[in-house]
Amino acid sequence: MSETQNKIIDESEGSIQKVCGFDTKISIVNGEIKIGKESKVYALLTVIDSKGEKHRVNSASMGIIRKILEKMVFTGKIDCTVKDNPPFKDGKYNFFTLENI
Repeated sequence: MSETQNKIIDESEGSIQKVCGFDTKISIVNGEIKIGKESKVYALLTVIDSKGEKHRVNSASMGIIRKILEKMVFTGKIDCTVKDNPPFKDGKYNFFTLENI
């Protein structure tokens, strides 16, 4: 892991799905984009979980980042649910999704 990537990860509590869990309603209230090693894009997000607690989380999923950026431009806040995708045939899980974005 590069020094820049470590710094980004260290600025957060962890990934969205690890911090918030699956089938959990969250509100994304703020975010910023960071560039890591080899120009990899990361999002540092401020979210409020269903208990009203604020967390700083990260995501490197371009699909998630793109959806968040597009919606935040128009709404300023995103209410969504963290969902796990069904397992692949080999039993491994796919990336998570944010439902209702």
